[in-house]
Amino acid sequence: MVFGEGGIELGLATWDDGVLRAEAGVHLVRKRFELPLGLLAEPRAEHLAPQRREGDGRTRLQAQASREAKQPVGQGGRRVEAAPLLERPEADQAIARAAEAVVLDQGPDGLLELARGESCHGSARDAPIAPDCQRVPWRASRERMQTDVALVTGASSGIGEALARRLARDGHALALVARRVERLEQLAAALRADRGVEVHVLPADLTASGACTGLVAELERRGLSVSWLVNNAGFGTNGKFWELPVEREIEEIALNVEALVELTGRCLPAMVARGRGVVMNVASVGGFVPSPYMATYTATKAFVLTFSEAIAAELRGTGVEVLCVCPGLTRTEFQSHVAVDTEGIPELAWQSADEVADEAVSAVGRGPVVVTGRVNRLMVNTTKFIPRGLVTRVSGRVVRPRANA
Repeated sequence: MVFGEGGIELGLATWDDGVLRAEAGVHLVRKRFELPLGLLAEPRAEHLAPQRREGDGRTRLQAQASREAKQPVGQGGRRVEAAPLLERPEADQAIARAAEAVVLDQGPDGLLELARGESCHGSARDAPIAPDCQRVPWRASRERMQTDVALVTGASSGIGEALARRLARDGHALALVARRVERLEQLAAALRADRGVEVHVLPADLTASGACTGLVAELERRGLSVSWLVNNAGFGTNGKFWELPVEREIEEIALNVEALVELTGRCLPAMVARGRGVVMNVASVGGFVPSPYMATYTATKAFVLTFSEAIAAELRGTGVEVLCVCPGLTRTEFQSHVAVDTEGIPELAWQSADEVADEAVSAVGRGPVVVTGRVNRLMVNTTKFIPRGLVTRVSGRVVRPRANA
């Protein structure tokens, strides 16, 4: 690289692609700076000074004969050296800094910043580069781009697992959360092999203090950006409320409500900023009716339902979709955990977890609430016309505990 009086010349004979980019950047800088710096180069260069024409309020450049002697073209194809353009030290420094930015592979953004007279903490002309100012090549910033993932909580079984499989089928990268790490690893391996998607396993107990904060921090550490948030984690208890351990009821509220609200609150701002995203909250048809023997569970699902509808209205026009999924009786491990007496419930009232997942994903963007299953939709619509007390008694019979539980 040769720094001459009239600019910068770069030999291209045996230089690599980095030099080619440098030469292109130098030409761009010279083109941007030639006129303004040329005007400042020689204070006594009256032949370049703007002249005001009579009768015209604007200043225009007036053509003047140059006082410099014209040099004939050399013989043998020799190049005639250009007259010095930039005499001032500040001008030389501006060109040198711009060329250095190109050589260091700062990319076009760095050139434009220098052309505007700014470099890190101050002006490229008026102040030196601050010692703590680091040049970051554009390739490094590109490598730090985050990966969009669908974050699924409660993904180790049931509806959560089915939703993870359904999203993987659509090509989504996944971040799977649950307490049972062995199950998560098995699911992740199967999805990688069957669907070829990126899957991250993030074991966590979301009822623990600080668990949601730690989960979000881990996502950021791995460079993952949540494009779909599926709040599916939850559990239910069954029995007369005053006979149930109150600590377990509080833990149920912590998982079904508090963790859902916290994860939604921590993931939504980035979605809104990007102008896209999906929040899917899994509730239950129990959220529409009070259910004796499952008082805490149905109360938490009623919260999820109204919370989802409210934030969906707030997010209208932002590009972020909110969907509350309300399944009914679903063949999962849930019934065995809560010891519900399901004898006498007709087969047509049941759904599989895969059916619920398919309906849920297909319903995104079609409204804030989806009740899965025809029988469930009929039941929810019918309860609107039945006295509340009668609905509560009927609901209690459906979810009553097993006799030997």
